[in-house]
Amino acid sequence: MRNLCVLSDRSRDIELPGKSAGEHTKLCTDSDTGWLYCSREPCLLACISGSDGQVLWSKDVGAELQQGATVSSLASVPELEALCITASTGELLLLSANGQHLEEVGAISGGIVAAEWSPEGEVLALISGHAQLLLMNKDWEVLAEAELLQTVNQPVPARPLTAEKVPADVRLAPGDGSIAWRGDARYLATNTRIAPGAPRVVRIWDREAGALHAVAGEGRLSDPGSGGARVLLFERNGLQHGGFDLPTPGEVTGLHWSPDSELLAVIWMRSNWHWYLKQEHRYLCATHVAVAWADTPPGAPARLHVLADQGGNRTLERTLTLGFDVDCSARGTAAVVDGARVLLTPLGLAIVPPPLAAVAVALAAPAACVALRDCGGAEVLAAATADGGLCLAPCAREDFWDEEADATDYDHTGFDAAHGTDIEGEEVPVLPALRVQLPGPLADGRPVRALVWAGERTLLAVAAPQPHESAAGLGDCVIILALDWGAGGPNGAAAWADVEEELGVEGRVLRAAAAPGGGALLQLDSGDLLTWSKGAGLARCGAGACFGTACPIMRATPAAALTAPGGGVLPPAVGLTARGSLLAGGLTLVEGATSLAVRAEGPGGAFLLFITRDSQLHTRPFSALAAGAAPEAVPPGNGRYPHRGRERPMGEGKCENLYSDMHAAMRGRGADNGIGAHTRAVEEGARLNRLDLNVLVDHAWPAFLGAAREFVAALGDDQALCDLLAALRPGSVTAPGGLRSVPRAPPSAEDGMRHLLLSVDVERLYRAALGMHDLALAYMVVSHSRRDPGEYLAELARFAAAPEGPLRAHALEAHLGHWPAALRALVAAGDAHADAALQLAKDKGLLRELMAAQPEGCPRRAAAAGALGEVLAAASRPEDAAVALLAAGRPEDALAQYCLAGEWRMALALAGRLGYPPARLRETAQELVDGLAAMGRLGDAAAVAATYLGDVDGAVALLAAAREWRESMRVAYAYGRGDLVETSLAPAAAEAAAAALEAARADEARVAKYLARYAEGGAGEEAALAAHLLALAPAPRRLTEAAQLCELLVLLGHAADAALLQAALSALVAAQGGAAAHMRAHPPPSAQQSEGGPATAKAEAGVQQAEPVAWKWDVLRPVKPP
Repeated sequence: MRNLCVLSDRSRDIELPGKSAGEHTKLCTDSDTGWLYCSREPCLLACISGSDGQVLWSKDVGAELQQGATVSSLASVPELEALCITASTGELLLLSANGQHLEEVGAISGGIVAAEWSPEGEVLALISGHAQLLLMNKDWEVLAEAELLQTVNQPVPARPLTAEKVPADVRLAPGDGSIAWRGDARYLATNTRIAPGAPRVVRIWDREAGALHAVAGEGRLSDPGSGGARVLLFERNGLQHGGFDLPTPGEVTGLHWSPDSELLAVIWMRSNWHWYLKQEHRYLCATHVAVAWADTPPGAPARLHVLADQGGNRTLERTLTLGFDVDCSARGTAAVVDGARVLLTPLGLAIVPPPLAAVAVALAAPAACVALRDCGGAEVLAAATADGGLCLAPCAREDFWDEEADATDYDHTGFDAAHGTDIEGEEVPVLPALRVQLPGPLADGRPVRALVWAGERTLLAVAAPQPHESAAGLGDCVIILALDWGAGGPNGAAAWADVEEELGVEGRVLRAAAAPGGGALLQLDSGDLLTWSKGAGLARCGAGACFGTACPIMRATPAAALTAPGGGVLPPAVGLTARGSLLAGGLTLVEGATSLAVRAEGPGGAFLLFITRDSQLHTRPFSALAAGAAPEAVPPGNGRYPHRGRERPMGEGKCENLYSDMHAAMRGRGADNGIGAHTRAVEEGARLNRLDLNVLVDHAWPAFLGAAREFVAALGDDQALCDLLAALRPGSVTAPGGLRSVPRAPPSAEDGMRHLLLSVDVERLYRAALGMHDLALAYMVVSHSRRDPGEYLAELARFAAAPEGPLRAHALEAHLGHWPAALRALVAAGDAHADAALQLAKDKGLLRELMAAQPEGCPRRAAAAGALGEVLAAASRPEDAAVALLAAGRPEDALAQYCLAGEWRMALALAGRLGYPPARLRETAQELVDGLAAMGRLGDAAAVAATYLGDVDGAVALLAAAREWRESMRVAYAYGRGDLVETSLAPAAAEAAAAALEAARADEARVAKYLARYAEGGAGEEAALAAHLLALAPAPRRLTEAAQLCELLVLLGHAADAALLQAALSALVAAQGGAAAHMRAHPPPSAQQSEGGPATAKAEAGVQQAEPVAWKWDVLRPVKPP
């Protein structure tokens, strides 16, 4: 019984480059940035800022496409930080989010008719012009490919169908196909026709298998003769399950599900397989309208973006934030919007299960928002309509709407034709609404988002600003309407409304509610509260009364509870945030609430009621909140119930106490038969609390029979008497132990299942039953749900066909995606299924789990270890792969992986353990030398060459190339090759010294140049110069190599050259250290905000880098001149 409420409505006029693409206009959103992307003709793309409507960039991609191409789909892929574009000529393009880089990632032969990403953004489904269905991942690999126009003889045919007459050469054109994914991305549907005018066929495909799952019946989505269109809904077995007709003529150009599958734009909502038209937004000057849903977090309000082309470059950009709430009067009459009718159900009199209702109020146009109020003792419905009108529907007596409909002589033939009075096969009484005469369109054509009764003859309307008003920075508008319905009152033949006041609001009004004492409460999107009252206008509430955060659901605090007897004061409203925080002003009452209600009056006073995520109903008296009691509410049946000014334990449940209350009230003032002047009040209390009305007679049965006449007179209401007579049945509600003395059978499993299905999702229960491996329980879930059992029967039959035991458990766990459990079941099935278990472990990354499930020494364990080694090797983890292969008993393969990893010690040790002959050992050593040298590990390569190959010349050359001067000399003399010091090391040292000297002098010059520019303070470049100066600090490795080089030069008799090199490096260290000290004393502006900023810290680190390295030889230091 929820209605769709517009929490925010922002619109603005923007100018887009290029011409409108009409029905080819595509629109999508970026969930990370909030940007909008749209396509224009011919192949122009534009990016619009979601915050201010500015066009951030535009790009023509036509140059990358073939002649005559159009954009067939547009989607933002946050993981790729790009826009995915498909063209009718077959190109697949990726455009970076900033519009700068365009890349063609693929091409589809025959062109692309339709494309759609899965809800989680992992798989792209495409229909090609050659009637092929392709599934691709984000790496553009084809996961599955299938013929689109397959025959109807499939595993799960919806019904016997005649075969499609498919021509030999099929060529689909744009508009001949579309794709829709199911919300969980397990299935997708294609809707295709083989030629314009041909019937469309819906096919359902399994994503995992990439195969056809079912085929739906042939049929047209619109009937040209009707002037309108019909939307059809299909289950995944292909059966049609409901649908609805659009109320106005036109062509359906697109259907867009919201991310949670609750809403279908343009905008319809489903409940109990009945489709409610919740909102209609008209764009009279638009040539085409494109919509896209924003990807909002679960539980957050939905957000819909609209682009309406208005000719030329002018486009209306509109963003609607949508939520759900109930419209219910204080008496309990629920109003449900369903297009141009409002379904009313007085819940205080009878509970009518949705989508049925007690009466349907006929409006002139679809309702935008409604409001209910008691006026002069009777309820009145007010409705703002999509065409800018205002309608009223009064009830003559309290909330007896069905009586009002029966008493009205209304010819609703036209209404039946347009909207229907038949709901799910049941005829609903129709009550015509009275159209209010206004001086002009309601709110001057602004979109009206909320209506509130602010007095008996006063309506308050909240309207969103027009685009030009938004551009001027204006907020929402509040319009006060004064109603006049003449001498006949609300039930008269005419009504007028004048604008009494028009007020601007600084900001956006999120929710509005009628204030108990008259006037209205307005909540801004910041959580602040405003009050409006006649004569006082708008006033802001104090900080303690405001929520402090947005509450999409808000209820006014009852008047009787605003001031408690103890002097405590409650805030004027309670609210519920999107995250489930229940607030009273700034006070958080409870977390995890899902819905909220207020009972303004009745036995026990005003009560706050809410439901939590565990489907528990909680109640709390407002008096306890005002008295400062603990904010946690009391669940029914587990706490205390307020009873005649005091509290007592609930005992056996709330109903027992209420029945006792009724007994005491009926027996009041000493009357043995229980008849008193307060009989009417007791009857009303029983009805309001949903008690069995038998309590009115059972409390004194059979003595009650002697006072029946007095009871009827005291009751004083024919309808109440009829309700009692209809409720009478054998047994007594006063019997010990509960409700009735008539024995009742204990609840069955089916009863429990039906009760559980009221609050738990069917799919969740079904999967839980499969997880228990109980097929009978799974079938019970399906059979007691509102879903078609045929959707699941083929699946359950397949599970039942598997042998009971491990194989059936494997099938069930695999279906549920519980792969570790599926693997354990397959292992338990025995050796006959060892290969299947190994393949499953490979596919799902469960090889270690497979090893753990096998005993030590088992061949299957070794096979799993070997497979793990191969997987690790393919993942470029050779060292891990080698250990796994050793565990698998494959030392040769392990040795190869050790070689790839450069672990020469383990490789050569393993070669020795395998008993390699000398020739093969040398071959392995040579491979290691080559591999280590290629990795840049020259020292390790030299060690292997000298030790295992006896190649001292090669080893010394490798060490010299690695600048390991000490080690190179040690190796040369250790192997008796001192000649290599003169013939190999000396030339290498001379070349290295010359290069080091040149590099030191060049770096010193750079330090001086950058420091001079830093001191000049060039605008905007201080930070970059500081980074350059820090990077010029000699690294410890460089200084260590230089020290060893100087040492070798002294050994070779070139002390002067060594001193020259050390002096150059000393000058570089000193210059860089001085520059760092200068930066520390004069940090760049970015680091001046706080002492020790980024540049200062880096400078200190740069200075400290050189200090710990002891590298300058004392003998080579210059002598200071006298």
